[in-house]
Amino acid sequence: MDEANRSFVGSFTGLPARHGMTMGELAQLFNGENKLGANLTVIPMQDWNRGDWLDSTNLAWVSPSPNMRSLKAALLYPGLCLLEYSKNYSVGRGTDAPFEQIGADFIGGRELARRSTSA
Repeated sequence: MDEANRSFVGSFTGLPARHGMTMGELAQLFNGENKLGANLTVIPMQDWNRGDWLDSTNLAWVSPSPNMRSLKAALLYPGLCLLEYSKNYSVGRGTDAPFEQIGADFIGGRELARRSTSA
């Protein structure tokens, strides 16, 4: 991200859309890189591995947004949201499965399916 494009949703340069860090690791990164000087204590989780997924924890999904209704949507979001600025492009907001489908007047459905399934 260019420094000129900082915003609420893009507030840190050099951070990939899909980074794999915990909230505690992000807090430490932002605190250090932005020289915030916050007195920050991050307590490590027990019995957690970086490869763990929410669905393996038996914890309930809590939607962080009306458009982020499932773990599948959260997984797909980082890639799909980068395309959302495109003209006449939809990631399914307002449908029963946002971020689990796309649509645009310039997408040929049959051609896309053929190219997506052929090796």
